[in-house]
Amino acid sequence: MIPDHPSGFANSSFLESLSRSNVTLNFDGIAEIVENGIITTTGVKCYHLMSLYTRPDFT
Repeated sequence: MIPDHPSGFANSSFLESLSRSNVTLNFDGIAEIVENGIITTTGVKCYHLMSLYTRPDFT
């Protein structure tokens, strides 16, 4: 079985979804974690978060 999407992505539409008008990528650092989101180092309040980084547990 050979997947029809690039290695490392769940499907071929992942990269396309990042350019949608309702998606904002923010590379600011995290200044504060609040009850329902984060506040970045530039003061942006982010409440709808999706983490793209996961670290595999090799233990």
